[in-house]
Amino acid sequence: MIRVSAFILTLLVTGCQSVGSKIAVLPSVGFDPIMSNRTEAYTDGKVTFLIESSGTDVWLLAKNGTKEFIELSDLNLGGSRCTYSSRGKQLISPSSVTIFTVPTVGLLGLCYDNNDQLTFINNSFKNISQ
Repeated sequence: MIRVSAFILTLLVTGCQSVGSKIAVLPSVGFDPIMSNRTEAYTDGKVTFLIESSGTDVWLLAKNGTKEFIELSDLNLGGSRCTYSSRGKQLISPSSVTIFTVPTVGLLGLCYDNNDQLTFINNSFKNISQ
């Protein structure tokens, strides 16, 4: 089983500077990724994660092209004021594409400031760290 850990989207919100140390000192708010859709996919031996957004709504697309289950845990979305940290574990079934809904920029007053909002909405997602 492949363990996807320390999934950090701070690159999306606050840039690429010392992500780990920034998140370590921020307070954390727990959330549960909500599976909104699952469909079959072909087996190609690859695992792909994409972040898609429309306005302030955000989704995590996870394609599991392997023949094994993938455990999604320790998912962190970092803002300037705090981070959202996933509770529990999600299993992604073999040969499938699963879509998860994650906290949105609409929860603004808590973790994101105005600069985070603009960065998040105006810039495309660049990278996922493991």
